[in-house]
Amino acid sequence: MTTADNVSVETARVLAELAFFVGKGVQKATGATLSVFNAAAREFWVEKHLKSIPIALARAAKKGETFDDHRPVVTVEAMKLGRIAAELALAADPNGNPVVIKLEHVEEASKRVNEGEVCQAAIKAGGGGYCESGI
Repeated sequence: MTTADNVSVETARVLAELAFFVGKGVQKATGATLSVFNAAAREFWVEKHLKSIPIALARAAKKGETFDDHRPVVTVEAMKLGRIAAELALAADPNGNPVVIKLEHVEEASKRVNEGEVCQAAIKAGGGGYCESGI
């Protein structure tokens, strides 16, 4: 597991913002029902994002851009990640309270978003944006 010792402040800031938007996506899918990520699911996303975010920030910097330039698209994709994972968790256990989002849900959500139009366009453009498949 990556530790905070080797994570830049900018990476941590972007990770926190994207975590917020993943949570918004989860909330959109679950409504008022309590939801939680199990430890494996949480670690999967943290590890993936701690790899993809610094790469994306470096690529953006080479073009004279910052996360702020990419925020409108990236935050929507983060919400999509959360929504899909929560929808999968709800489908697996419609009566769950709390809704438990497991590793298989986040893996499938990541796969769907990374294979989606936005991430694929970013990869074809030579980057990968903030998409995990760009690493």
